[in-house]
Amino acid sequence: MFKTTLSALLIVLIVWGCSTSEDEQLPNLETPPSIIDPQDPDFPDIDPPPPPEPPYVPAPANWNMQPGEVLNKNQFKKSSDNRFKFILQNDGNLVLYKYGWALWSSGTHGLPIKRCIMQTDGNLVLYDYGNNPRWSSGTHRYPGSWLNIQNDGNVVIYRGINPVWATNTCCH
Repeated sequence: MFKTTLSALLIVLIVWGCSTSEDEQLPNLETPPSIIDPQDPDFPDIDPPPPPEPPYVPAPANWNMQPGEVLNKNQFKKSSDNRFKFILQNDGNLVLYKYGWALWSSGTHGLPIKRCIMQTDGNLVLYDYGNNPRWSSGTHRYPGSWLNIQNDGNVVIYRGINPVWATNTCCH
């Protein structure tokens, strides 16, 4: 009997709580809601989110290559301590040297390489005289990347502050 009385009491409370006075009106569900007008003074003032930050790129220097920067034959970059030299040689090979000793190369010796470009899409590419790519770092999915000739002997392509490619010649 207690359960029956409790159930009846709950039903009364639910019905009583759902009843409305004559002044209250339930929304008409058959009429679609009105369109929100941004010109309406009651429209909430919400600023759009700011655009994403562009990736970090350091200031131009002799030890880095900026997006879009080119090395022609016999041009080079050096580490900031001048121990490492990254050069596009006359023979078409892109080589990293430490005091004249080769640590890394692109393996393009003998190919008709004209220039090396740190492209804006993030790819480091060697092009021949017909403007055909002959070697690349494979980092074309990292726009805005830049190359750094580091004092530890590693040449690294960074997207912002994250490395995406390296010669893996660290710690010399």
